[in-house]
Amino acid sequence: MAHTPHYRPCDMVKDIASDYGVHVPYHQAWCGREVAVQDLHGDVRTSYDMLRWYSERVMETNPGSIIDMVVDEETHRFKSYFPCFAACAYGYEVGCRPLIFLDGSHITDKMQGVILAASALNGNDELFTIAFAIADSETYENWKWFLNNLKKALLSGRRTMFISDRAKGLKEAVPEIFPMDHHGYCLRHIKANFMTEAAARYRKALKDSMVKTLNKVAFTLNESCIYTE
Repeated sequence: MAHTPHYRPCDMVKDIASDYGVHVPYHQAWCGREVAVQDLHGDVRTSYDMLRWYSERVMETNPGSIIDMVVDEETHRFKSYFPCFAACAYGYEVGCRPLIFLDGSHITDKMQGVILAASALNGNDELFTIAFAIADSETYENWKWFLNNLKKALLSGRRTMFISDRAKGLKEAVPEIFPMDHHGYCLRHIKANFMTEAAARYRKALKDSMVKTLNKVAFTLNESCIYTE
């Protein structure tokens, strides 16, 4: 399991039958996989229980970090967690252009949820993570909470360009929390969304032509980009 983290229960059933001639029910293979994953990586619930301890260690070893953990007031259950290490905030300030990419990614384990992230590009055009968060879903409220914490973590007020995929909540939250900054949209996501929404409306040749036109528009210089020596 350590070398094959994506080893599926159905593959385990096939391999055991092929190697040993023994039929193992799918549920039994799934339970065995869960035990192996827990032995290798620990119990997920226990990991969430250790977040307070982890936050204290972060503040001890990386003072100046911004951490915010939200717990439901009634049930006292975990809701969301935001860490921005002081070293990451400093690294973004001194080593990255004022360009921040915002995106979310689904968590596929049994606890579900999403990871919200703010990233930049360093001097080598490599991805540099500024901050991230764990939340229950990608909503306006969660993005607003995330961006408020990100604003606290940034070390200067330099104007920034935010790039996103226009995900639910981002379109409204960015101008609300960063009203003086710019907000652009990822061209790749715009084209992918267009191809999906236009799948049943236009012929392929027409869709391809429209995407080519969109590329030309996106990369066309305007007057402010043209200068003469």
